[in-house]
Amino acid sequence: MRNKLAAAGVTGALADTLSDRLYRLANDAGMFAQADHDPAPALSALTKPVLAVYGTADTQVPPAESAAELRRTVTAPLTVRFLPGAGHTLRVLDEDGMYTDTLFPGYAEIVGEWVRAVAAGNVPPAHADPAPGQAALSSSLAPSAWWESWPAQLTVLAVLLVTFLAYPVIAAARRFRRRTVEVTRPARVLAGVGVLAVLGFTGYFVTVVDSADWRGISPARCSPGGRCSGWRCRSSP
Repeated sequence: MRNKLAAAGVTGALADTLSDRLYRLANDAGMFAQADHDPAPALSALTKPVLAVYGTADTQVPPAESAAELRRTVTAPLTVRFLPGAGHTLRVLDEDGMYTDTLFPGYAEIVGEWVRAVAAGNVPPAHADPAPGQAALSSSLAPSAWWESWPAQLTVLAVLLVTFLAYPVIAAARRFRRRTVEVTRPARVLAGVGVLAVLGFTGYFVTVVDSADWRGISPARCSPGGRCSGWRCRSSP
Protein backbone atom coordinates (compact mmCIF):
# COMPACT_ATOMS: atom_id res chain seq x y z
CA MET A 1 0.00 0.00 0.00
CA ARG A 2 2.85 2.42 0.74
CA ASN A 3 4.24 1.87 -2.75
CA LYS A 4 0.81 2.40 -4.33
CA LEU A 5 0.38 5.63 -2.39
CA ALA A 6 3.85 6.86 -3.27
CA ALA A 7 3.23 6.20 -6.97
CA ALA A 8 0.02 8.24 -6.77
CA GLY A 9 1.71 11.12 -4.96
CA VAL A 10 -0.30 10.63 -1.76
CA THR A 11 1.61 11.59 1.38
CA GLY A 12 1.02 12.73 4.94
CA ALA A 13 -1.64 11.51 7.34
CA LEU A 14 -3.74 9.87 4.61
CA ALA A 15 -0.80 7.68 3.59
CA ASP A 16 -0.26 6.56 7.19
CA THR A 17 -3.96 5.86 7.66
CA LEU A 18 -4.37 3.77 4.49
CA SER A 19 -1.13 1.82 4.83
CA ASP A 20 -1.13 1.15 8.57
CA ARG A 21 -4.28 1.90 10.53
CA LEU A 22 -6.69 0.69 7.85
CA TYR A 23 -5.10 -2.74 7.60
CA ARG A 24 -4.88 -3.18 11.34
CA LEU A 25 -8.58 -2.34 11.56
CA ALA A 26 -9.44 -4.71 8.70
CA ASN A 27 -7.36 -7.52 10.18
CA ASP A 28 -9.01 -7.08 13.58
CA ALA A 29 -12.40 -7.28 11.86
CA GLY A 30 -11.47 -10.64 10.30
CA MET A 31 -11.31 -9.36 6.72
CA PHE A 32 -8.02 -11.19 6.10
CA ALA A 33 -8.84 -14.81 6.84
CA GLN A 34 -5.39 -16.00 5.71
CA ALA A 35 -3.31 -13.09 6.97
CA ASP A 36 -1.12 -15.46 9.01
CA HIS A 37 -0.63 -18.01 6.24
CA ASP A 38 3.03 -18.80 5.55
CA PRO A 39 3.63 -19.70 1.87
CA ALA A 40 7.32 -20.51 2.40
CA PRO A 41 6.84 -24.29 2.96
CA ALA A 42 4.82 -24.66 -0.26
CA LEU A 43 7.36 -22.61 -2.25
CA SER A 44 10.32 -24.52 -0.88
CA ALA A 45 8.61 -27.83 -1.79
CA LEU A 46 8.42 -26.94 -5.50
CA THR A 47 10.39 -29.31 -7.75
CA LYS A 48 9.34 -28.11 -11.21
CA PRO A 49 11.12 -25.21 -12.97
CA VAL A 50 9.66 -21.82 -12.07
CA LEU A 51 9.43 -18.65 -14.17
CA ALA A 52 8.56 -15.40 -12.40
CA VAL A 53 7.96 -12.28 -14.49
CA TYR A 54 7.42 -8.91 -12.82
CA GLY A 55 6.81 -5.39 -14.08
CA THR A 56 9.12 -2.81 -12.53
CA ALA A 57 6.18 -0.38 -12.23
CA ASP A 58 4.01 -2.90 -10.38
CA THR A 59 2.67 -1.35 -7.18
CA GLN A 60 0.19 -4.13 -6.43
CA VAL A 61 2.89 -6.77 -5.86
CA PRO A 62 6.26 -5.08 -5.13
CA PRO A 63 8.60 -6.74 -7.68
CA ALA A 64 11.95 -6.43 -5.89
CA GLU A 65 10.68 -7.71 -2.55
CA SER A 66 8.58 -10.48 -4.09
CA ALA A 67 11.43 -11.74 -6.26
CA ALA A 68 13.74 -11.76 -3.26
CA GLU A 69 11.29 -13.98 -1.38
CA LEU A 70 11.16 -16.42 -4.29
CA ARG A 71 14.95 -16.58 -4.49
CA ARG A 72 15.09 -17.18 -0.75
CA THR A 73 12.53 -19.99 -0.66
CA VAL A 74 12.40 -21.70 -4.08
CA THR A 75 15.07 -24.39 -4.48
CA ALA A 76 13.83 -25.58 -7.90
CA PRO A 77 15.35 -24.03 -11.07
CA LEU A 78 14.15 -20.43 -10.86
CA THR A 79 14.16 -17.75 -13.54
CA VAL A 80 13.27 -14.21 -12.47
CA ARG A 81 12.71 -11.56 -15.14
CA PHE A 82 11.74 -7.89 -14.83
CA LEU A 83 10.00 -5.88 -17.55
CA PRO A 84 10.97 -2.18 -17.27
CA GLY A 85 7.91 0.05 -17.08
CA ALA A 86 5.33 -2.73 -16.95
CA GLY A 87 2.54 -2.70 -14.38
CA HIS A 88 0.80 -5.42 -12.39
CA THR A 89 -1.09 -7.12 -15.23
CA LEU A 90 1.84 -6.89 -17.69
CA ARG A 91 -0.50 -5.28 -20.21
CA VAL A 92 -0.35 -1.95 -22.01
CA LEU A 93 -2.22 1.05 -20.58
CA ASP A 94 -4.44 3.28 -22.69
CA GLU A 95 -4.64 7.09 -22.53
CA ASP A 96 -7.02 6.89 -19.56
CA GLY A 97 -4.63 4.72 -17.56
CA MET A 98 -6.80 1.62 -18.03
CA TYR A 99 -5.32 -1.74 -18.95
CA THR A 100 -5.90 -2.94 -22.50
CA ASP A 101 -5.81 -6.49 -23.88
CA THR A 102 -2.37 -5.87 -25.43
CA LEU A 103 0.49 -7.59 -23.65
CA PHE A 104 3.43 -5.44 -22.60
CA PRO A 105 6.28 -5.61 -25.15
CA GLY A 106 8.63 -8.49 -24.42
CA TYR A 107 6.33 -10.39 -22.06
CA ALA A 108 5.08 -13.00 -24.56
CA GLU A 109 8.62 -13.55 -25.87
CA ILE A 110 10.01 -14.18 -22.38
CA VAL A 111 7.30 -16.71 -21.54
CA GLY A 112 7.38 -18.37 -24.96
CA GLU A 113 11.15 -18.90 -25.02
CA TRP A 114 11.17 -20.27 -21.47
CA VAL A 115 8.27 -22.68 -22.12
CA ARG A 116 9.81 -23.96 -25.35
CA ALA A 117 13.12 -24.59 -23.62
CA VAL A 118 11.55 -26.46 -20.69
CA ALA A 119 9.28 -28.49 -23.02
CA ALA A 120 12.35 -29.52 -25.01
CA GLY A 121 14.07 -30.73 -21.87
CA ASN A 122 16.50 -27.81 -21.73
CA VAL A 123 15.69 -26.40 -18.30
CA PRO A 124 17.22 -22.93 -18.06
CA PRO A 125 19.77 -22.53 -15.27
CA ALA A 126 18.84 -20.38 -12.30
CA HIS A 127 18.84 -16.73 -13.33
CA ALA A 128 17.60 -13.44 -11.92
CA ASP A 129 17.62 -10.02 -13.58
CA PRO A 130 18.90 -7.10 -11.49
CA ALA A 131 16.12 -6.11 -9.12
CA PRO A 132 14.51 -2.68 -9.55
CA GLY A 133 14.30 -0.13 -6.79
CA GLN A 134 11.41 -0.22 -4.34
CA ALA A 135 10.19 2.81 -2.41
CA ALA A 136 9.25 0.93 0.75
CA LEU A 137 9.55 -2.60 2.06
CA SER A 138 6.71 -4.50 3.70
CA SER A 139 6.68 -4.42 7.46
CA SER A 140 4.72 -6.19 10.16
CA LEU A 141 1.88 -4.16 11.62
CA ALA A 142 1.93 -3.40 15.31
CA PRO A 143 -0.96 -4.83 17.36
CA SER A 144 -3.96 -2.52 17.58
CA ALA A 145 -4.74 -0.70 20.79
CA TRP A 146 -8.21 -1.32 22.24
CA TRP A 147 -9.43 2.05 21.06
CA GLU A 148 -8.32 1.24 17.48
CA SER A 149 -10.44 -1.91 17.26
CA TRP A 150 -13.43 -1.97 14.92
CA PRO A 151 -15.97 -2.36 17.77
CA ALA A 152 -14.56 0.75 19.44
CA GLN A 153 -14.63 2.70 16.17
CA LEU A 154 -18.21 1.71 15.40
CA THR A 155 -19.28 2.46 18.96
CA VAL A 156 -17.88 5.99 18.76
CA LEU A 157 -19.61 6.66 15.44
CA ALA A 158 -22.89 5.25 16.75
CA VAL A 159 -22.73 7.31 19.95
CA LEU A 160 -22.01 10.49 18.03
CA LEU A 161 -24.78 9.84 15.53
CA VAL A 162 -27.35 9.01 18.22
CA THR A 163 -26.33 12.05 20.29
CA PHE A 164 -26.70 14.49 17.41
CA LEU A 165 -29.98 12.92 16.26
CA ALA A 166 -31.41 12.97 19.78
CA TYR A 167 -31.85 16.76 19.74
CA PRO A 168 -34.31 17.03 16.82
CA VAL A 169 -36.08 13.81 17.87
CA ILE A 170 -36.69 15.07 21.41
CA ALA A 171 -37.75 18.48 20.13
CA ALA A 172 -40.23 16.89 17.72
CA ALA A 173 -41.63 14.68 20.47
CA ARG A 174 -42.18 17.66 22.76
CA ARG A 175 -43.91 19.61 20.04
CA PHE A 176 -46.13 16.64 19.34
CA ARG A 177 -47.14 16.70 22.99
CA ARG A 178 -47.75 20.44 22.64
CA ARG A 179 -45.10 21.36 25.12
CA THR A 180 -43.25 24.63 24.80
CA VAL A 181 -39.78 24.06 23.41
CA GLU A 182 -37.19 26.78 23.08
CA VAL A 183 -35.03 25.89 20.11
CA THR A 184 -32.00 28.05 19.56
CA ARG A 185 -30.25 28.47 16.24
CA PRO A 186 -26.80 27.32 17.51
CA ALA A 187 -28.35 24.11 18.81
CA ARG A 188 -30.01 23.38 15.48
CA VAL A 189 -26.82 24.11 13.59
CA LEU A 190 -24.76 21.90 15.93
CA ALA A 191 -27.18 18.99 15.62
CA GLY A 192 -27.35 19.26 11.83
CA VAL A 193 -23.62 19.71 11.29
CA GLY A 194 -22.89 16.85 13.70
CA VAL A 195 -25.05 14.39 11.78
CA LEU A 196 -23.57 15.49 8.45
CA ALA A 197 -20.04 15.22 9.85
CA VAL A 198 -20.54 11.61 11.00
CA LEU A 199 -22.21 10.53 7.76
CA GLY A 200 -19.75 12.53 5.66
CA PHE A 201 -16.75 11.00 7.39
CA THR A 202 -18.13 7.50 6.89
CA GLY A 203 -18.83 8.12 3.21
CA TYR A 204 -15.43 9.72 2.65
CA PHE A 205 -13.64 6.87 4.39
CA VAL A 206 -15.44 4.22 2.33
CA THR A 207 -14.81 6.13 -0.90
CA VAL A 208 -11.08 6.55 -0.25
CA VAL A 209 -10.69 2.91 0.73
CA ASP A 210 -12.58 1.84 -2.38
CA SER A 211 -10.22 3.93 -4.50
CA ALA A 212 -7.42 1.50 -3.61
CA ASP A 213 -8.56 -0.82 -6.37
CA TRP A 214 -6.64 -2.94 -8.86
CA ARG A 215 -5.51 0.20 -10.70
CA GLY A 216 -3.89 1.59 -7.58
CA ILE A 217 -4.73 4.67 -5.55
CA SER A 218 -6.74 7.14 -7.60
CA PRO A 219 -8.29 9.86 -5.36
CA ALA A 220 -7.98 13.33 -6.91
CA ARG A 221 -5.22 12.24 -9.26
CA CYS A 222 -5.62 12.98 -12.96
CA SER A 223 -3.23 12.43 -15.81
CA PRO A 224 -2.23 15.36 -18.03
CA GLY A 225 -5.03 16.25 -20.39
CA GLY A 226 -7.64 14.49 -18.25
CA ARG A 227 -10.45 15.74 -16.09
CA CYS A 228 -11.55 14.45 -12.71
CA SER A 229 -14.91 12.74 -12.47
CA GLY A 230 -15.58 11.63 -8.92
CA TRP A 231 -12.61 9.50 -7.93
CA ARG A 232 -11.66 8.57 -11.48
CA CYS A 233 -9.96 10.32 -14.34
CA ARG A 234 -11.55 10.54 -17.74
CA SER A 235 -10.18 11.89 -20.99
CA SER A 236 -11.10 15.43 -21.88
CA PRO A 237 -13.59 15.73 -24.75
